[in-house]
Parts: sequence; structure tokens; C-alpha cells
Amino acid sequence: YVDRLPPDVVDGLRERAAHAGAHLEDYVFVGAVCSGLTLEEAKELRRNARGKTCWEDRLLREHFFPDLPAPQFEAMKRVGSVSDARLVDDAVVAFGVDGYYFILDHPVHLVSPSGRRTITHVARREKLLDPGVEVPIGLSGFGLASFYTEHGRMGLFLGADVRSPSEVPPGTEVWIDRSDSGELPPLSAVRRG
Repeated sequence: YVDRLPPDVVDGLRERAAHAGAHLEDYVFVGAVCSGLTLEEAKELRRNARGKTCWEDRLLREHFFPDLPAPQFEAMKRVGSVSDARLVDDAVVAFGVDGYYFILDHPVHLVSPSGRRTITHVARREKLLDPGVEVPIGLSGFGLASFYTEHGRMGLFLGADVRSPSEVPPGTEVWIDRSDSGELPPLSAVRRG
């Protein structure tokens, strides 16, 4: 059926195939979650969507690049490095980590420039304003959200075992430990959902 598609669509599919992930953990699902779902139901919905996308891309890769081996899953994945950190609400918050969206519920390894390794977790992530940036008076709702999107930076609230910003100096590498992710669900399992 691919030969019946417009060339720009085929190019897009080929691009997806070229960057196919090895595991559903290599994908991020961003979408609205229906109200009424529990946190666990929402996580399962996202997991299923990531699994489907992973298999779609793998099948596209087999079609467009049949001689290429399947991508290999990286249990330990580097997702960026810390540009700076500060205390917010008694928690150490790290900034500048580009691949924060891959962290999910995985343990996080922080490797300082001196080689010191700290294993922790990300308690939450949130867009924060730098000190001195003031929210305009009267801004609320969508306007306030837009202001944070434009002027805020994503902060990773680290586990309580990280007690000082000095423990995560600039240049600290952030790795996620996905070794507990298990195998990629079989294609038959993700097609059902």
C-alpha cells in the first residue's frame, strides 16, 4: 500500500523508520487523558500508546530498511546534563536536562563532573520561573500557562536523598536506569489494545 501514498507521506514514514526506537521506553506519549481515569489507568493508556508507536516504527523500519538490524535497547540512557540547580520548597531542583520526558518512573543516576554517582528519583517536574522573573499582575488561566511556557524552565524535583544543589553541580550527567523495563510486549498484545 505504501506505493499508493503521496510522496511526502512516504518520506515521513521513511523518516519514522530511520529513527525507530528499540523499546516502548524510547517513546514519549503526549496527549490528553480523559478525566475519570486513575493514575494507574492513565499510565497504562500511555504505555499502550508507546508500545503501538514502537511497533509501527519497527514495522516501517523492516519495510524501508530490511537490511538494517533492529535497534538495540539501552538500559542506561543519558538524557542530558544539569545546567544549574537550586532549592525550591526544600527540594533540590535541577535544570537544563533536555531529555527529561524520558525519565517517567525510572531511577535516575546523577554523575557529577568529578565522577561521584548518586542514585535517586525525580519526584516531580514543573516549569519554574527564574528568581527575579515576575508574573504580570492579573494574569490567570491560559495567559498564565502561556507565560510559564514562554518564560519558565523545566525543573526536575530530585528525591529527598539529594539535599543540596552542590550535589548536582553544572555538568552533572543525568542517566535513567531502565533495566526494570522488561521485554517489548509482543505485537499481538499491542494490537489488541
